[in-house]
Amino acid sequence: MKLRIAWFSRFQTYLRNGVSPPHRISLPELEAAEASIIKYVQRKEFPNLTMEIKNKLVKDKHLKKLDLFLDPAGLIRIGGRLKNAAACYSVRHPILLPSKSSVTALLVKTVHRIHGHLGKSTTMSILRKSYWIIGCSSLVKRIANACVICRKYQARAASQMMSDLPEKRVVGDVAAFTNVGLDYFGPFNVVRGRATEKRYGVIFTCLASRAVHLEVAHSLTFESFINALRRFLCRRGNVTSITSDNGTNFVGGCRELREAISSWNSAAEPEMRNLVLSRLET
Repeated sequence: MKLRIAWFSRFQTYLRNGVSPPHRISLPELEAAEASIIKYVQRKEFPNLTMEIKNKLVKDKHLKKLDLFLDPAGLIRIGGRLKNAAACYSVRHPILLPSKSSVTALLVKTVHRIHGHLGKSTTMSILRKSYWIIGCSSLVKRIANACVICRKYQARAASQMMSDLPEKRVVGDVAAFTNVGLDYFGPFNVVRGRATEKRYGVIFTCLASRAVHLEVAHSLTFESFINALRRFLCRRGNVTSITSDNGTNFVGGCRELREAISSWNSAAEPEMRNLVLSRLET
């Protein structure tokens, strides 16, 4: 909008003086265009306020507290008590703007978008460095609530219904550690002689009663896992099922146990067949 007003003002100057200005719009021309837009909004929303300021008879009780005055460009600014502050002129005396103007809404949207869709307080802090918007809080809140990107950022996380617990978790008439969950935790640094080595904890938990059994694994190999499993079975007895993640040590241990059981069954099959035949003969 400022760029269009600047081009229009340049065209008026050309028609008035007949002098062709440079091709590009300069910074003073953009500042003059912005001042023209703000002055138009102030005259439209506060038609009698300029005369009241000149006569020092501001009737509105809310505007009267702001100590309004006119700057050299004819813009209505806030007085306040920061005249001697070490800050720029726009910070000490911000420009008065109404909240119901479309120009003010466009200004708030631009600031909100340029500064990364920040919250209401940050947007208001940035705006008040140059402008004093009446009802700024409600205006910024309304624009932020209508912003699609802000609604995505501030949306509540989706929640899902939990599925039913598996049968192993809810069975209650079995002994502890009948169905077991398994995982590693650690590592822990252990001093052995002059060297420091890593040890890992192995947790076995009963899926029904949540009882816990702990073992120590000397490494992350499947051999160390099998040794920890053997110690657990010797202490707690055989189990029906073991549930774990797809860790390489768990997968390797499972494969090793399956191969051992398969070879054991194949080697014992002739002996079992001979034993059954001998009993049938007797």
